[in-house]
Amino acid sequence: AGNPQWIRIALGDRYEIQQLVLKWADAYAHDYDIDVSDNGVDWATAYSSTTGAGGTETIDLFAAARFIRLYAHAGGTPNGCSLKELEVYGRLQPGDVDGDGDVDLSD
Repeated sequence: AGNPQWIRIALGDRYEIQQLVLKWADAYAHDYDIDVSDNGVDWATAYSSTTGAGGTETIDLFAAARFIRLYAHAGGTPNGCSLKELEVYGRLQPGDVDGDGDVDLSD
């Protein structure tokens, strides 16, 4: 598939997002943005990269949102982009489920 490509993740509730882990297939994005939104329509860029190298990328992110979007502007290969897994780690806002402050949002 051609570029740009994107994927949107609905978190359900508003979370204080602390970290993302991107696990790319052989076709990866080297130029991409991580956008956040509370309504899934209006987006703000929380992180940008023009040096993505594929493999596993860990991104420290400090944003609060209900939605996350990975927007790939350009792939690192001619075959577009292929994301195998996207892990999201953070805390539920304004409180948390079990009182320890940590919520693993990955499936």
